[in-house]
Amino acid sequence: MSWLTVLETQSAFALKVRTREISDADFALLVRRLKADIVARRFLVARILRRHFDRAESLIRKYGPMQRLRSLDALHLGAALDLRELGQVDTLVTADATLIDVGRKEGLSVINPLLP
Repeated sequence: MSWLTVLETQSAFALKVRTREISDADFALLVRRLKADIVARRFLVARILRRHFDRAESLIRKYGPMQRLRSLDALHLGAALDLRELGQVDTLVTADATLIDVGRKEGLSVINPLLP
């Protein structure tokens, strides 16, 4: 995963608090667990590099005129594609419909964590 994924995961946890699906205490616990998993290297976190921005720009030019591919989603996908080329990932995990579609079009295996 990238550091952008770490940030977006915490944002998703915060959304759960705003929609009252989890409590503030649950939010704090989830953030602590995420950070502990990173420290324990259960998740390897990659830096976002200039080439990821370049790839995101290319993805927006390619898909943006037809689909609502947002900038941070394009950056997330650009990093994932780069990590795939380096042999470090083979699956994109996202619940975003556009990102699922574009990720598959770019040849990634995609898992939607909201589906069984």
